[in-house]
Amino acid sequence: MRRPRDTPLLERRPIPHWDSVARGAVVGWRGTHSRAHMYRSILESIGFEMRYNLDSIEAGTGVRLTGLRAMCGGTRSLLWRQIMADTTALPITVCTQDEISALGAAVLAMASTGIYGEHDVAATAKKMAQYGKTIEPDMEKHEQYCDVAKIQRKLYRLFRVECG
Repeated sequence: MRRPRDTPLLERRPIPHWDSVARGAVVGWRGTHSRAHMYRSILESIGFEMRYNLDSIEAGTGVRLTGLRAMCGGTRSLLWRQIMADTTALPITVCTQDEISALGAAVLAMASTGIYGEHDVAATAKKMAQYGKTIEPDMEKHEQYCDVAKIQRKLYRLFRVECG
């Protein structure tokens, strides 16, 4: 069964389009689809947008990304982590700390004291961070997702012209 696709602008997120009047849409919905199909289509569309943003980062910096770190919220869901790995084609390693903001503050404080032998924030963060499982992308699924992501980008342009 084919799943519905959605354009991820239901909450007027500005990235990557910075378009305050853009609206979201669900395309391909049928009576045979369930809430689970809708939920998965939303997760997949967010993954497509993440890959689009990562492409922009790589192009702007000239640095090829080799992996992602994920924390809090959605990282508790294996489905979410796998979809993000598959859509981005990058392994995702989960940070085990729940309070990542507090950890960041602690890293800055510890770096300022030099307790790890230096005042380097990056070195201190490496010593204090704790990581869990790494989810590897399924490259066969990634190829399928690439085709769907192209359609999603076309939909944004079409809806923007027709509805904007």
